[in-house]
Amino acid sequence: MWKKTILGVALAMSAPPAMASDWRAISIGESDIVFLDFDGLLKTGSQAKAWIWVVSSEAESSEFDNHKQFIQADCEQNTIQTLATSAYLGKKYVRNGGAKPPTYAVPDSAGWTALGALCGRSRDKADIDPISVRDPLTWAESYFSALAETGG
Repeated sequence: MWKKTILGVALAMSAPPAMASDWRAISIGESDIVFLDFDGLLKTGSQAKAWIWVVSSEAESSEFDNHKQFIQADCEQNTIQTLATSAYLGKKYVRNGGAKPPTYAVPDSAGWTALGALCGRSRDKADIDPISVRDPLTWAESYFSALAETGG
């Protein structure tokens, strides 16, 4: 019995670390960056669900400066629905929000960009190719800092 326990512990210790989420910047603006977790993307028929992470250069209402949303897209109806939200000020948790009703994605909006990424559509007016980052919050803070230094 001890041999099995020791073997189990040894195997657990030699296992590779869990993969981090594959966050990719799908929209970069002057005041907001939207990241999508491609590892967590779930597709069923015309429905797609995933986490997005929106990081703002300034705190919204001085309450939070970034939030994660679990969203659902209906690729046939061109709608986006927020299923859950968690808001943060830096890395400090601020509050949660519940589900909201579906809304139509408006062309050239963050919702439209998210819909395109979730549904696998090509983005005709893509401002960037998705950039894979390990830590979206740190990456966005560095981006906004560099943008401020260059007067952009």
